[in-house]
Amino acid sequence: MAETMHTHGHIIDDVEILDGDVLERRNPANNDEVVALSHDGTPAIMDAAVESSQKAFERWSETTPSLRGEVLFHAAVLLNTPAWRTRFVEAMVQEIGKTAGGANGEVTKTVNILRYMSGLPTHTRDDVYNGDQPNVLMYGRSEPVGPAAIITPFNFPLAVTVWKAAAALAAGCTVVIKPSPHAPMTSALIMELFREAMLRVPALKDTSTGKLAIPGVINMVHGGPDIVSALVRNQLIQAVSMTGSTQAGEAILKMAMLDRDPMLDPGHFLAERGGDNAILVLADADLDMAVSAAVTGFAIGEGQRCTATKRILVDELVADRFLAMFLEKVRALKVGPGSDPKSDVGPLVTPEAVERVLASIQQSLKNGMELLAGGSRLTESSVWAQGNFIEPTILAGDPKNRDHLALREEIFGPVAGFARVRGFEEGIAAVNDNAHRHVAGVFTENPRRAAEFIRRANAGMVHGNNSTLGGDVQAPFGGTGGATSFGPQEMGPDAMRVFQRHKTVGWNYGNSVLGGRAR
Repeated sequence: MAETMHTHGHIIDDVEILDGDVLERRNPANNDEVVALSHDGTPAIMDAAVESSQKAFERWSETTPSLRGEVLFHAAVLLNTPAWRTRFVEAMVQEIGKTAGGANGEVTKTVNILRYMSGLPTHTRDDVYNGDQPNVLMYGRSEPVGPAAIITPFNFPLAVTVWKAAAALAAGCTVVIKPSPHAPMTSALIMELFREAMLRVPALKDTSTGKLAIPGVINMVHGGPDIVSALVRNQLIQAVSMTGSTQAGEAILKMAMLDRDPMLDPGHFLAERGGDNAILVLADADLDMAVSAAVTGFAIGEGQRCTATKRILVDELVADRFLAMFLEKVRALKVGPGSDPKSDVGPLVTPEAVERVLASIQQSLKNGMELLAGGSRLTESSVWAQGNFIEPTILAGDPKNRDHLALREEIFGPVAGFARVRGFEEGIAAVNDNAHRHVAGVFTENPRRAAEFIRRANAGMVHGNNSTLGGDVQAPFGGTGGATSFGPQEMGPDAMRVFQRHKTVGWNYGNSVLGGRAR
């Protein structure tokens, strides 16, 4: 099968470049099955992609806001058709292991992202200022910075890539995408989608050839860390937006700030990294809602998402009741291939991911945590034998014990730590006693307690009586520093900020210049 399937190449100047070593992508539900092939990139290929983006930027940055919005609107319309939706769902199920429901949900989210982003270029306005000099008009002007590097993870290969690329395109930047090596099919489809959307805009179609009038607006190069390095260190790159692990974010930040001369402007660097998110269930909580949110938060998406619920902190007064209800639902979760519509939890992305998760579980147990559910790799059934399946796992411990890893560190799988706390004060302290500052949630029927939690929770996104998962495109998304994020938040009305520079303009429409003023 691998010998006859198409090998996905790099896309530069709207041309597929079939160069570099061939990499196999195997089905996470069946590691014996090769589902995709892609070419590994080289620094030279990446340099060519960046140069293409720089050339295209000269023309793309001069296009009208309406035209840029039109491209994104067409992409949304296309993606929402049954044909395109099916292609993306099938690709993500095969190469990432997502459940079909999860993949379909990601497509829907991405349609919403594109619809929203299509309005940003024309709905964004700059400020007018009251200056000190008479007859001088002062105003702000936002301009695209130049080619942007987009570095994306495997877990949301469609949504994250599109929300970054769409914001950059809306701002007037060109982009070079370095996708996850685990998602070559999804990445190829994204490039095809944007190409088709651009061709639907008459001004962007060369009528004599039927090709893109401005090739190179979006380029893509496959590869690993060496390709990321070649991208970020390239002096033509003027903005970097990445999502990945805490460690990857730190490495890329170093490349952009310390390994370039001159360094990248920090205002044009965005890193969305890990999340060790907590929910606090207070004694007056609706336990049915809290249990439902906890199960969904830690297990759906295989726990491979930055907004997953990783720490479940419950007031000791209701902990026994909560735990009995919670574990019953955890043990009822169906683990299986994403292609099975009955599967609640799919496989992890690679065998290596399974080993890392199992190692963290074993170390947590060795350090004194108690196993309440799961804890093992699933192999006994023919459905699981060749895949990357593990049991949804719950470990109980002390949130103050720094050796209780499931309550201290992000474990990127269907694993959560459980702990009892004594009331609100101990609970909010446990929520905040963590290096990550991404998402936090509280379950309570007391509006004053909820308001206090919102004020004191050290997180970029805070939920009341709801799951920690996800975020809406119209609202800012991201953490508040720490091990979670660096730079501005994504999405929302300021989604283009990282891709734009601000210019203050003063225009004297009078007949004289006022000088000698004290500053």
